[in-house]
Amino acid sequence: MRFSPLDRNRCTCEVSQSRACLANMFTTNKPLRRKVMSMSKHAMHDGHSRGRAAAGAAMLLCAIASGAVPVAGAAAQGTAPLRAMDAYIETLARDAQVSGTVLVASGSDVVYEKSFGYAEYGRSKNTPETLFAVASVTKSLTGMATRALVARGVLRLEDPISKWIPDFPSANSITVGHLLSHRAGIPHRVTQPQDEQAAQTAESMVRLAERAGLVLPPGTQRLYSSTGYSVLARVLELAAGKPYSQLLRELVLAPAGANGVVDATEPFPNGARRAVGYFATPGGPTPAATKSLSFLVGAGSVWATPRDLFKIVRRVVDGGYGTAAAGARDERGTVAWNGFSNGSMAVVHYDPVTKTTIIVTSNLLTGAIDWIVRDVPRILAGEAVAAPSAPVVNAVALSPERRRQLEGTYNYFGNQQQLSFLSPSAALLGGEYLFVATGDTALYAPQNYADYAVVSDSSGQVSAIQLRAPNGLSIARVRIPDDAARRNEVLAVVQRFLDAMRAKDTAGMRAVFEPSARFVGMRRRATGDTTISNRSVSDFISQVAGDPRPWIERTWSPEVRIDHSLATVWAEFDFYTGSTFGSCGVDAVQLLRTPAGWRIVNIADSLRAAGCTVRPPPTP
Repeated sequence: MRFSPLDRNRCTCEVSQSRACLANMFTTNKPLRRKVMSMSKHAMHDGHSRGRAAAGAAMLLCAIASGAVPVAGAAAQGTAPLRAMDAYIETLARDAQVSGTVLVASGSDVVYEKSFGYAEYGRSKNTPETLFAVASVTKSLTGMATRALVARGVLRLEDPISKWIPDFPSANSITVGHLLSHRAGIPHRVTQPQDEQAAQTAESMVRLAERAGLVLPPGTQRLYSSTGYSVLARVLELAAGKPYSQLLRELVLAPAGANGVVDATEPFPNGARRAVGYFATPGGPTPAATKSLSFLVGAGSVWATPRDLFKIVRRVVDGGYGTAAAGARDERGTVAWNGFSNGSMAVVHYDPVTKTTIIVTSNLLTGAIDWIVRDVPRILAGEAVAAPSAPVVNAVALSPERRRQLEGTYNYFGNQQQLSFLSPSAALLGGEYLFVATGDTALYAPQNYADYAVVSDSSGQVSAIQLRAPNGLSIARVRIPDDAARRNEVLAVVQRFLDAMRAKDTAGMRAVFEPSARFVGMRRRATGDTTISNRSVSDFISQVAGDPRPWIERTWSPEVRIDHSLATVWAEFDFYTGSTFGSCGVDAVQLLRTPAGWRIVNIADSLRAAGCTVRPPPTP
């Protein structure tokens, strides 16, 4: 718990001793003395006697000093609602549903700030100074930094990223605005576990994104992408000539006085205390995997306290950022930022009607955070709201066979997520979303207190994990069959090569090949003889880059065969240079699965100029 600057003198008096407590504060804190006199005058204007007004002010300030109401501006809210709110949150904390810091403000005054639980279970408790990973709240800050540079004329939302990252896949078609609005077609995550444990930069994340390629044509539809924001962070760096962390500090943090915020790409100050993220598993809080959140640079790399987040919100609300805050509020003026990652969660909410700000930073993923944000405004309005009881969950240990049936890849709004089990009764989806088995066909998600049904097809194979919401909302994570998932992965690599070749994207081409890969071409001459060419990847890419005409190759009816880490794609093709037909034949592509994903090790094709299936020519 922390006091406002006016209330630094901590007094442990009871209300019955308020006169002595008040006298002590009067002699030691002049700003506080002025506040008491002001409160007394306001109370007298409301019809109270001087004695009752002073006594009321003394009682309120004693409550503040004793920690019952750790606030500035408490008079506006009244102590009863604040005590009711504190009791509500304390109930959830005692039930092991809350671990973190809660801040509530009325206008520009913090009226409640209190920490619960442990920064590291069994070792150190959370305090208002504890830094929490605020996950995708980072994206809102990156958005403000982007718009601040737009306002300064450093870049435009319409600029293609080819101005700064020319070798990025489809760089001419991706704009700064596409990155900002999740419409660049970049997948949500492009990292392997080892990438997430290593220190990353915006530059290194761009290289990983280049290797992964696009999953959608730029600008066609929204696909939520943390990696897209990491690419955006790199664009900001190159446009402004400064590291992302420095730009964030200069454009967003320093103007608000949020000086305690740290980005994961920069060194942590000596003595800074960070909260470890935990999952609420059946066996108790389970620490999330150790990761360097620098792999989420620009997207989820920020560590902050609620107090510093509040300073940023106040500057947004007061108009201090100007047009840089254009995307930070909705059309009603509401601020609604949130995110969760690796066992941590942050919610920032400002209501323009009540002028109330609620900020929760948590290092334990439970649905209690949503309860707090939902119920605190009702409590402050004087409504009697009892803290809900945490759901009682009876975890069930699934058989090894059932776990194998559930494990695999799931499609969630265009992004593919891997589900794997931590224990016989608990599984993680995408490394971040926890499911607890409550039956062979039922799962429970502690992070939002939601029930899910396991859906199977007519053959008994798991086909989806579907939300069962009380309001009838139904959202499904559709399971991609193992064979189909691997087939799609293999074909996607081949298509990324063809797209990069057409765009003369040399980095994109190199990203899908093993360095030792070869190109073998077999051409039958009119005499019946066969000539064979054999080239390295570098030679082939140089030839593509040196020809001013676009190289366009189209494939049809691919056949894919996979055996563990070896795959072969057999497909008909035709080839054009610009609008001029060159050849047709069959591609035989061999790929190997590496730690970085599928990579092409060999391409052999038969080349002929006649006997081809006639198809409409491509558009150059």
